Amino acid sequence: MSGDRGEELKKTPLNKADPTNWPDGVRPIALDEMDSFGVDRRGVLHWNGHPVLVQKGIKLSTWQSFGTILIVLFTIIGGVGAAAQGWAAAHQWSCQIKLISWACPPALIP
Repeated sequence: MSGDRGEELKKTPLNKADPTNWPDGVRPIALDEMDSFGVDRRGVLHWNGHPVLVQKGIKLSTWQSFGTILIVLFTIIGGVGAAAQGWAAAHQWSCQIKLISWACPPALIP
């Protein structure tokens, strides 16, 4: 490892526990219990032989879900509109430089 432990602690200080905010029945782990931790070949943390599950998820309210769906729909509609506008501009440009003439209206062919 590179660097000094003191420098690492200055960059990222230790997180001191505040047991006053803990729910009833929760206590700190004793040093004698540290051998209850284990790691398997895949790097999964275990406590007393049982995997420690960490679940992170996003739970949206009904209105947040509705807003998210609207944003996704309008983004898709905007993307389709931008693609159609790009196709129309490319088609007109290709007619003006006579890249294609078979698909151009007569007014665009000089």
